[in-house]
Amino acid sequence: MTDGVALIGTETWGDARVGCLSSRNLRQRAHEFLYDQIEDIKILTETCNSDTVCIARKVKAFLRARGDDSANHLQRVGRIAAETAQQVLILLHAPPFPEVTLYRNEPDPKGLPFFCASAAGEAIRGLAENHPDVQFTVLAGHTHCEADILILPNLRVLVHDPGGNGATSRWALLEVNQRGMFVQANTQTA
Repeated sequence: MTDGVALIGTETWGDARVGCLSSRNLRQRAHEFLYDQIEDIKILTETCNSDTVCIARKVKAFLRARGDDSANHLQRVGRIAAETAQQVLILLHAPPFPEVTLYRNEPDPKGLPFFCASAAGEAIRGLAENHPDVQFTVLAGHTHCEADILILPNLRVLVHDPGGNGATSRWALLEVNQRGMFVQANTQTA
């Protein structure tokens, strides 16, 4: 992007590694999140003849495989970025840590399997731990609450509420230069 600043990213989805992905949870919630959105999951579930335990197993395996792909990509490109930059910005779809994957300002165990990209989070945490002199900033969405959390001294996660739910929703302006990243909050509601 500029001297000393790298931009990487990947499309992340919830990877069913945290929270509660039971067949009951799947019956109650998954259709809202998955069945209408991901053709691959619709095809997967058709082979189960409405057996929710079978569907839960297949959905879990599918989401975990996608999570592994995202984590592997982030490890590979993140290592290159960290060796060449003092600051690495990481763009993700779903948040990478449960503590920033909120619903109504609380972690939602039933929603976490679908909203938290945990494998990506572990890959990013590993990058930050292995490169303590590099500042990592994750920008994500795909949730219904804003969050700004320092995971490690050199790892910050900002999550935007894309739905603009509630009076606290705001857009922020990010300014990035070789000295760092600055967030300028705008209190306008979405």
